Parts: sequence; structure tokens; C-alpha cells
Amino acid sequence: MTDQNQQEEVRQNQDTPEDPVKAFFHHQRLAFEEFGKAVESLLPPDFRDHTRRASQSFMESFKSLFDAAKADIDQMMQRQRDQKSAEGEEAPNETKVKVDIQ
Repeated sequence: MTDQNQQEEVRQNQDTPEDPVKAFFHHQRLAFEEFGKAVESLLPPDFRDHTRRASQSFMESFKSLFDAAKADIDQMMQRQRDQKSAEGEEAPNETKVKVDIQ
């Protein structure tokens, strides 16, 4: 067993929770992390770099799309507010009247 493997085993044993369910999820998380590292080691560094950049650009494209949609919605809402306030100024004869019903 290599020194790195021994250190990893000690770390896993120290971090293991007492509750069996928590221990199960803890080991599942560790297995997932190790699997991710294994897959990552198979991929060339340039591939990982380009993939990371592609995912960032993908997320930025949706962010810009949502920002544009938000701006359009804000403009429509402002036009509605302006229109309602303009209608309120044109019709000063409209007043609220309290009616008693017996």
C-alpha cells in the first residue's frame, strides 16, 4: 500500500460518522469524488480546459438571454404604469363614493 493510500484510508476512517445512514452517504460521497478524479485523470488537460470554457460560455449565454427578457418585462411594466397614471390624469371626474346599504 502506498503512503498516499494509507493517508487516504486514515482520513476516511477519521471522517466516518457513527450513524450508519450518515456513514453510508459519507462513503458514497467519497466514492463519487474518487470516481470524478479517476475520470478527470483520463482526460487531457486541454480537453478539460476547453470543456470548462464551453460550459462557462453556455451559462453566460443563458444569463444574457434572461437579462434581456427581464429588461423587456421591466419596460412593459413601466409602460403599463405610465399608461395607468396617464389614464388617471385624464379622468378627474372619477371619485370614490361610499354607499351605505340597509
